[in-house]
Amino acid sequence: MININVGIYGGKAPIPVKVHIDNLDNNNDLYFSRTSSFNETYTLPAGRYSILVAGMNPEDGYTNISVSGNFREEPLPEASFTRKTPSYAVFFYIEV
Repeated sequence: MININVGIYGGKAPIPVKVHIDNLDNNNDLYFSRTSSFNETYTLPAGRYSILVAGMNPEDGYTNISVSGNFREEPLPEASFTRKTPSYAVFFYIEV
């Protein structure tokens, strides 16, 4: 089980947040997008995953992104990020 939490602050994001959960051991990947902040939990089979979260911040806004859950290998390079740049792409590597 993993939890992805994305908080958008300072207004509405100009484009949807895109998320790609890539199962590195097979082709059972998950793609989705959200138009606002979200906090969602997913049950993933055991394996190695990369998670990419990308989007744009509201003007003068920022986004907090975190991944938590039950891991064999904790999120690398970190479990959470705050991005204040106009656009962002955040990468996590985990093992479930």
